[in-house]
Amino acid sequence: MGSSKCFVRVAVTVRDPVVGVRVLPGWRILSVLYRWPYEILPLAHRQVMEYLDAHGLRQTCPERETYLNDPTEIAAGNPMTEIQYPIED
Repeated sequence: MGSSKCFVRVAVTVRDPVVGVRVLPGWRILSVLYRWPYEILPLAHRQVMEYLDAHGLRQTCPERETYLNDPTEIAAGNPMTEIQYPIED
């Protein structure tokens, strides 16, 4: 059986954070603003993958999600998440 790799980056809320700055590599991305409940976020990812396939675009590294608001401070069902898929130039 072949080997596979999985790269995971996790962000969590902490009480007394130590703040640092890190420069991420520049990428060409397909970006989607998702405004629906987190429970159906996997559907958005599936639709992005279908779009990539339909348009001959190739993902170059793991996608990332940026949470644009705090779900504890907004009405249920109204979170905003930016989904970013790095793609080939």
